[in-house]
Amino acid sequence: MNRRERRRQAKEARGTGKGDKAVSHGIRGEQLAGEGKIDEAIVAFRLAISIDPQYAPAHHNLGVLLRRQGLLNEAIESYTRATSIQPDYVDA
Repeated sequence: MNRRERRRQAKEARGTGKGDKAVSHGIRGEQLAGEGKIDEAIVAFRLAISIDPQYAPAHHNLGVLLRRQGLLNEAIESYTRATSIQPDYVDA
């Protein structure tokens, strides 16, 4: 995800009143995943979702990691949630 997309997501999330915290945990999850710390990244994405259940990128990114771990049903649930929140979400 590029910087412009992160800013857009942060702006949208602020509109929900939960904004920066959920986005911060989502970004942290991306960093951890990039470092190969998959379990920690999953925790970060789940925390972002617990703060803002409508944060589609966290659902999607969680799905990616769950799929990598072979947890296909859980991954599908995460992808489905991402697209139900944001139907035009192209990454899911």
